[in-house]
Amino acid sequence: HDLAIRQSDVDAWLRTLTALRLVIAERLGIESDDDHDPDDARFGVYDWLGYRLELIIEATDELL
Repeated sequence: HDLAIRQSDVDAWLRTLTALRLVIAERLGIESDDDHDPDDARFGVYDWLGYRLELIIEATDELL
């Protein structure tokens, strides 16, 4: 499903997803790319959030 984010809500989405990603990184002990274990399913959420953040940033850049 597609998700439409209003331009006025983009900053809130970016802040929220970034905060969630930082909390997960702290809990998993991620301090650098070397700390990432691709075989550990818990890192999937961390990666997914990063991917979503990237998509939002790219979409916003295209609108500007």
